[in-house]
Amino acid sequence: MITEAAGRVPGVTETRRVRTRGSDRELFVDVTVATSRTASLERAHDVAEGVEREISRVAPGSDVVVHVEPSRESSDLMERVQGAASAVEGIQEVHNVLIHESRDGFSTSLHVTLHAKAGPGTLLQDAHRMSDRVETAILEELGPGVRVDTHIEPLQPAEPGRDVTRERADVVLTLRNLALEQPAVIGCHDVLIASVHGHLSIVAHVTGHEDLPLDQIHEASRVIERKLRAVHPEVGPVLIHFEPAKAGG
Repeated sequence: MITEAAGRVPGVTETRRVRTRGSDRELFVDVTVATSRTASLERAHDVAEGVEREISRVAPGSDVVVHVEPSRESSDLMERVQGAASAVEGIQEVHNVLIHESRDGFSTSLHVTLHAKAGPGTLLQDAHRMSDRVETAILEELGPGVRVDTHIEPLQPAEPGRDVTRERADVVLTLRNLALEQPAVIGCHDVLIASVHGHLSIVAHVTGHEDLPLDQIHEASRVIERKLRAVHPEVGPVLIHFEPAKAGG
């Protein structure tokens, strides 16, 4: 439901990761989507806001944070694979889609791998049939001569979390300092830290110039995340949400 909502937004080429925690009354959603790698920060922000709106429509009252990453060169193929696999009955989420292209003389072959989620009670024989249907759907979409390997995994329920932002002011300070070290970052605000199964799940909003390229945004996010874990090994998922700085800000 959430994956489909995000995928409906113009500019989204792939929904790469969806994490939820909490209950229906207080649901927190972290979602990562891809868009064109040449998109400006302003355009990426528009995509993120569109994803937030679509998810809020299917999950009213939820707290949604969206992280936008640059799409791969084969983004058109990614979108087609994602759509074909998601249309298979029983598949509830598709992620970790990889497409490898190899050339042998004048011929080109594709190898597609992906992870798909189904109900946690799905039996092996049913999961295998589902995997076959996913592979068939992708072959029908992309044509013959394509190898497809699918991993079916259980859809995880929402994870309970506890807000520990005030308790972990040390992590907040470290994150803000690391963020401001990055040339792409102008400011850092709205840091949220939740304790989930003994690990810290972190969301932070940062600002940058509106014409900042998406690949620079993605690299800055990767650096911040890596350095944060080096200082605080208990840190788990980290989502850095870039926003364009307001005029005069």
